[in-house]
Amino acid sequence: MFKRYLKSLAKVSLCLLTVFLSFLIIPNSGFSKEIIHAIKNPITLSQAIDIALKNSPILHSQKALILSSKKAKLKAQGALLPKITAYASYTRFNLPTTVVPISDFGPNAPPPIFSRDQYRAGLRFYMPLYEGGRLWSALKQSEKEIKISIKDFRLAKENLIAQVIDTFNSILFLKDFISAQKESLYALKVERDHAALMLKLGRIAPLDLMEIDTQLSSQKINIVRAQEELLRAKEHLCYLLGLSPNDSVNIVGKIPQDLSYNPPNLAQIGLLVDNRPDVKRLEHLVEKARLAIKMAKAQNLPSLELLGDYGRRAGWGLNENKEVWSVTLQLSFNIFSGGSISASISEAQARLLSLESRLKDLRLKAKSQILSAISNLNEAISRIELAKQARKTAKEAFRIQSLKYETGAGTVTDMLKAQAAWANAQANFVQALFDRQRAIVAVELASGRILSDYKELIPKK
Repeated sequence: MFKRYLKSLAKVSLCLLTVFLSFLIIPNSGFSKEIIHAIKNPITLSQAIDIALKNSPILHSQKALILSSKKAKLKAQGALLPKITAYASYTRFNLPTTVVPISDFGPNAPPPIFSRDQYRAGLRFYMPLYEGGRLWSALKQSEKEIKISIKDFRLAKENLIAQVIDTFNSILFLKDFISAQKESLYALKVERDHAALMLKLGRIAPLDLMEIDTQLSSQKINIVRAQEELLRAKEHLCYLLGLSPNDSVNIVGKIPQDLSYNPPNLAQIGLLVDNRPDVKRLEHLVEKARLAIKMAKAQNLPSLELLGDYGRRAGWGLNENKEVWSVTLQLSFNIFSGGSISASISEAQARLLSLESRLKDLRLKAKSQILSAISNLNEAISRIELAKQARKTAKEAFRIQSLKYETGAGTVTDMLKAQAAWANAQANFVQALFDRQRAIVAVELASGRILSDYKELIPKK
């Protein structure tokens, strides 16, 4: 009976231990339902973007910086408010010293209390009345820092969305590329089998078969290279989703052959540049640098402070403790600082000049990026139609050359050239489709619209 009880107790303990470990391990993994689904099932582009936005360590880091900048603003606000501190101290002097100042005059006034041991306790009050604008400038700087961190978050978000779309489309492109290469490889293998049969019959020279084998090997090398590139693209997608590169993520989708897209109006290029988060960020940095100059110059202005002290003092044995208080209005100003203030002003002015030059350069660079992305888009769109037609004609040319070679009317060289042209035409077509999608993402990213328009870039089912 006792043994059965022990066995039951062991089973219950094992169950409780399993439940405890499951609660201990699962939350620490940080895997949401979307991520678990991504690992087990194929995901769409929309799902990949959603997972990346929720799980990216980069975005989590930027969110933490926003919180940090908001706390820094509270710190700057606190510098404008009064401060009250409590204190308590014990001091032993080498000679008896008055515990408190003389409280009254006259022949009947009590004598002052002397003691070598003195105890003090009380409250101190401090309030800045005028600091030359330094404290207000510091508050404005903290507000600018919040705006900068928000723009950094938006910029990181836009770059993440662009990278996820680009990597996702890269995987789709490589799959289509490998499929097209395998199709032409299969057709070449059929010709190789036919050539081997004709070699046995003595109708072709051994050199023809060797040339076909050489092209087969070249085709296989291209496929192997593309497969490894596909593996690297999947690993990079895992990284963007906040997963380990060892995790296996499968995607589902197709690069659309027909896609309606309206690029931004070039007449509004100036407005697009002004709305870019990196431009806005640098503008806030310029404003912050101007505030830094004000703060540096304010060091030459006087400071006015209100100080207060209230407490009690006592001598040896805590006897005869007395109430004491004081109020002080303190004015201070710089007379000589060894040139450090003027150096701080010059440093802040040089930084402002540098940031203004960087802002001008960024505006020019942004316009160039938008125009370049639109040019690449127009080029890719033109290439799609040409590549589509070339693919049809190249496939037909290979079919004709294969028939001619099989009947002895053509040469193996012509047949292999036609096969290579067909393989290149297929690769050019899928490459053009991918380049168009990449160019669209580049246009949206360069114009600062990808955060609001990225859902329009996702192919509809």
